[in-house]
Amino acid sequence: MGRSYEQLSLEDRCEIARLSANGSSVRQIAAALDRSPSTISRELNRNRGRQIGYKPAYAQQQARARRWTGSRLEREPGLRRAVMERLARGWSPEQVAGRLARDFPDAFIHSHLAETHSEIACVRELFPSSRSYLDVYDGHGLLRERAIYAHCIYLDADDRARMAESGAAAAFCPTSNLYLGSGLFDLAAADAAGMRFSTATDVGGGSSFSMLRTLDEARKVARLQGQDLAPLRAFYLATLGAARCLRLEDRIGRLEVGAEADFIVLDLQATELIARRTAAARTLSDVLRILMTLGDDRAVKATYILGRQVHGDPAATTLSTKPAAS
Repeated sequence: MGRSYEQLSLEDRCEIARLSANGSSVRQIAAALDRSPSTISRELNRNRGRQIGYKPAYAQQQARARRWTGSRLEREPGLRRAVMERLARGWSPEQVAGRLARDFPDAFIHSHLAETHSEIACVRELFPSSRSYLDVYDGHGLLRERAIYAHCIYLDADDRARMAESGAAAAFCPTSNLYLGSGLFDLAAADAAGMRFSTATDVGGGSSFSMLRTLDEARKVARLQGQDLAPLRAFYLATLGAARCLRLEDRIGRLEVGAEADFIVLDLQATELIARRTAAARTLSDVLRILMTLGDDRAVKATYILGRQVHGDPAATTLSTKPAAS
């Protein structure tokens, strides 16, 4: 494995482009540049243009725009120093991440896992001794509570059992998975293994930030596999279920005394069709099904963060700050 972990230069990127165009593998490129295979893999995946492919100038521009901006590494000099010192001593990025996960057990871990077949093939080439994609994270100490892995489409029974045992959770991203054609998350298999998961939007590949639209697509993913996602379960995954995946259920995800008052108010008259359908609804489940199939951002009448309204017409909703009656 290469020992150099300095930022890639434009000259490095030109060489990566040349070798890649000549058919060199990730490992061959890494050896030529004295870099780790994971560094080359990330470079080719993160800085590749969808239309133009991997171009050195474009990759350089993307890397500069992304570097440190808004991250904890920028905000916390001590953390950045700890990371950079270990990289300078020859630690791989995976080893650094594992050490930080061990030293800061309350910190959150997030990455992607088993999203596409090509991604899995790449990981298999980078880590041939690991049993599976999940096993790579596990081997570096990155599988534990407060570890959230996006997608988790192509896991086997052993992977799901290990996820459940470790307390790690999956972020089920249906709009992204359907838009990109990545595959279908198996809700039934996850449930059978006792694996925690919640719904998510995926900033990069998702087609909507609306959790209502996300729940509608999640139900479609279930139905395409002969499964179902009941409305009550769907809204649970977007609220308390998600909070439990983050191990923050004592603070968010529920409307109870002592919890943080983060919630939205949904308008059952948001559109003519929603109003017509909800007028004929008989149960709460009926209403929730209508909201998750027909609702979008127009249905969000107001948004509250810590009890303070941050979105919507102040005259449209009121929130009492008086203590609840005993």
